[in-house]
Amino acid sequence: MMKPKILLVDDSPLFLELEKNILGRGDYLLYEACNGKEALDIVRSELPDLILLDVNMPVMNGFEFLIFLRNSERFQNIPVILVTTKGRDKDVKYALELGADDFITKPIDNRILIMKVKSILKTTKRRNSPRLLLKIDAELNDFKRKYNGIIRDLSPGGAHLYTDTLLTEKSKIELKFAIPFEGGLRPVKVFGKVISATKHQVDDGESHYEVRIQFINLSREIIFFIENLITKDTRTIASFLFSSPSQRKDYHDESEKIRQESQATLLSELNGFLDEFYHIESVKKKFLEKYDKLKNHLKESQLDFCDLSLKNSRLEQDYLALSNLFVASYQLTTRENVAGVLNVLSDIIENLCGVDKFDFVLFQQRTNTCTSLLTGEKFDHSAVESSIFTKIMEGEIFCGEIQKHAENRPDIAPLIYIPIMIKGFVMGFIVIYSFFPHVKSISAVLVQLFSLLSQQLGMALFAATFLDEGICSRADLDRFILEKLLRAE
Repeated sequence: MMKPKILLVDDSPLFLELEKNILGRGDYLLYEACNGKEALDIVRSELPDLILLDVNMPVMNGFEFLIFLRNSERFQNIPVILVTTKGRDKDVKYALELGADDFITKPIDNRILIMKVKSILKTTKRRNSPRLLLKIDAELNDFKRKYNGIIRDLSPGGAHLYTDTLLTEKSKIELKFAIPFEGGLRPVKVFGKVISATKHQVDDGESHYEVRIQFINLSREIIFFIENLITKDTRTIASFLFSSPSQRKDYHDESEKIRQESQATLLSELNGFLDEFYHIESVKKKFLEKYDKLKNHLKESQLDFCDLSLKNSRLEQDYLALSNLFVASYQLTTRENVAGVLNVLSDIIENLCGVDKFDFVLFQQRTNTCTSLLTGEKFDHSAVESSIFTKIMEGEIFCGEIQKHAENRPDIAPLIYIPIMIKGFVMGFIVIYSFFPHVKSISAVLVQLFSLLSQQLGMALFAATFLDEGICSRADLDRFILEKLLRAE
């Protein structure tokens, strides 16, 4: 069997390496392109099974490439996962309207990316994946009108539902429903793609449509809730179904019929089980004792398995985080010119750290002045709070609190300062003003990235400058960056 072909399209060499690092352990053939034009050439020659497409690229951006692909009779059915730094709802909706099959934002969650790729390539058959038969009211929105439906079965990959409205195959919808969790309801809002929609005639002469939905851009949290619901043991489900409406909030009066149908189905199955296994009264006690022992042993095994899975997941995340650090370090230290180093630095700051607004500042000790490498603006070091500036000059990274910054400090106020070190001296610092909304806190991986930048960026700039101009002193480095690089800007 041939390996599935995946085309990675991104103008960032760093991010291409990160994607290859994540997917490289899978059984895939990976191709790469740095813009839409190169991607089209590979699409024509290789006909990939899946495309991971960046949005912001030169020559042809992701949206333009997707429009061309969907208008091509030959290539219109190639699945596309759109990748962008800014995961805003309007971008998601626009991508879905253009025909994207799924959507993911940078910095990428490794587990979510792997799950999405496997889901689209069908390396795990959906009919064999765990599903739960149930009846849940749902609201559908095709971005033009809203419809009502009933979900009949559910899995982390999608849902099977009934509705009175015919939905177009391959169309994109927004789906809202609530799943039972810990005695209450957990609201869920996801995007989905219509896989199939068929008309179904019922006994009373009325008809409805059976629709199969593939979920798009499902968060790890929602996956957890759905998996938790599917893997509940029989006693938990029975307790949930047999409780009355007054004892829980998940069913309304109009859903009583649904509850009774579920109750009757479960009772029928339980009665069949009892008729088959408990008809001999003499062995009932021994059977129950063995059953209880087995159940307790199973629960202990499940706890051990969950603990092992959690440890394995953490080890895998740690491994991928370290791999990403290695990729970032390699890309940073192998650039042969200053412009290349700064481009890689921008990629790391935006795509790995999730930073929205930032600046690179060079500090001149002789004049105590600072110069922005992005804007060329000069300012006195007194513009930086004295206690923070002292820490920077001592080579310490200053980190504020993201939540506190978002609520109580103006948007222009710097949040993080990362000193750029070279041989024990501070040649400048990175200033971070804000993160993208999905970055809620400063994780241990972010701290490691900040430390890597602080320790290696100075030497990378010095080495690239040396290769460019034969520079070999701190004064020459300052003069080159200020007089030549800034003048070129």
